[in-house]
Amino acid sequence: MELSRAQTEGYLQTEKEINALAWPILKEYRDAGKEINETVKTIYAESANVADKYGWLIQHGRKAKLDKEIMDTYKKHDNSALVLTLAATAVGASNNYYRQKYILFFQVPFSYKPLDKDLLRYVVTGQQAAWDAMSKATKAKYVSPGVWPPEGSLSKLFLENSTAKIRQIQAIISSGLRAGTSYTEISERIAGVIGKITKEKATGQLAKALRIVRTEGARAMNAGAYASALDASAEGVQVERIWNAVLDSGTRPAHGSADGQIVGLNEPFVVGGENLMYPADPAGSAENIINCRCSADALANDFRPDARRGRDPVTGKNEVFGYKTFNEWAKEKGLTKNKHGQMVG
Repeated sequence: MELSRAQTEGYLQTEKEINALAWPILKEYRDAGKEINETVKTIYAESANVADKYGWLIQHGRKAKLDKEIMDTYKKHDNSALVLTLAATAVGASNNYYRQKYILFFQVPFSYKPLDKDLLRYVVTGQQAAWDAMSKATKAKYVSPGVWPPEGSLSKLFLENSTAKIRQIQAIISSGLRAGTSYTEISERIAGVIGKITKEKATGQLAKALRIVRTEGARAMNAGAYASALDASAEGVQVERIWNAVLDSGTRPAHGSADGQIVGLNEPFVVGGENLMYPADPAGSAENIINCRCSADALANDFRPDARRGRDPVTGKNEVFGYKTFNEWAKEKGLTKNKHGQMVG
């Protein structure tokens, strides 16, 4: 595989693998919704002949039991989704670590070493235990404050989100029973919290789950690539890094403007006025990193890329052409910014 293909197809292949892992994550939340609906259905069946269903519910600890059952059901599936999300980010970090090694080796030969398992765990989770398990030599290569995620940041995000969703579902059931709402309507409201996915968009918790796995996947992919660049630098290779935006009309303007920006190994990119060590860097603001599709490649010994791949905004077909920045490509394709800052033809 020539370098230009490795720089594009390799990254896209890893992205596809992460997206494939998103479907089991979405299934966890769908299953949570189904199980919670069955619990509510049981409550309606048991109180079928009771006029004041809410009064019946709060008697004999039934409401506390119901709230706990809903919480336990949701948390069970939410924890499974967290494990799957961590697995997806590990795939992204590992695959892109080796992809970056190939790109660097294409430019300048250097010794090949496999990815340290504790480094992978640290890149994905930021766990202090993973850092402590690494050798002094390994730590010396990867010490770079602010580059790796804070420990437990993903778990905290899941916990905060699940707490909010659980309370929302519990409130829907309680208020529905108090108001005499039918089981069918309460079921529809719970389905609204879980959400759905159509060709146009995703909603509810499913939208949040997709956003998390894609954003975290992109972060891990770029963190893995950065770790690979640190490997090469430790062996004396002069390394710089280049920001690559996706050449299509869906790229946000700030990321398109950053396209082609070259920085030193330990220097940040300036993107939308923020300093980012790589695309989807957790140090960035939400609007700058959520659903980011950009990548950052290492350049060894003054190497510069000579080819790119983009998607024609009219035909939708992928094209390979001589290197040009996003802004040069957009101008050539007749794309301009609308009042919302989006690129349109």
